[in-house]
Amino acid sequence: MLPMRTMLLWLLPLSVLSGADWPQWRHDAGRTSASPDGIDPELDMRWEFSLPPLEPCWQEPVNRERMPFDAAYEPVVGGGILVVGSNRDDTVRALDAGTGALRWTAVTDGPVRLPPAIRGNKVFAVSDDGFLRALALDSGRELWRVRGGPDGRKVLGNGRLVSAWCARGGPVVEGPRVVFGAGIWPFMGTAI
Repeated sequence: MLPMRTMLLWLLPLSVLSGADWPQWRHDAGRTSASPDGIDPELDMRWEFSLPPLEPCWQEPVNRERMPFDAAYEPVVGGGILVVGSNRDDTVRALDAGTGALRWTAVTDGPVRLPPAIRGNKVFAVSDDGFLRALALDSGRELWRVRGGPDGRKVLGNGRLVSAWCARGGPVVEGPRVVFGAGIWPFMGTAI
């Protein structure tokens, strides 16, 4: 059994929560870290949810300091649903943002190292298996997926087989487009 890490969520009053979506990393495609919605100064804890401790891909101190992108959980919120990926157990989970109840869990074929993105009724998530997946926001059902690299070649990465073109460029949603990056080894090439 894995030790669990607790994710605490300090929520806004539910009347404010409905307008306070944070649908992608740092809020929007511009990565502005700013929301047009204000924050109520009267926050209170509504729920907590335990998740397994993460295993960052870079173990060496120099790389971990330069690339700390998967050292902490980075949830996104849209339509009253909180979505978070895990590099520890290759999952994307959705929780009810108001109650913390688990809504669904989707399993990928590799660590989910970057935050997902939400647009409308879809969740977009990438993983070290090299794919971008579109999942139904209400159920987690896979709607489609696309490979980031030119083929299904595998390499040894972090003690397991992963795509030679790991999807390490998290999804960015702007308008009708979803963009992500795949590939981390320059000699193999990278793709967007």
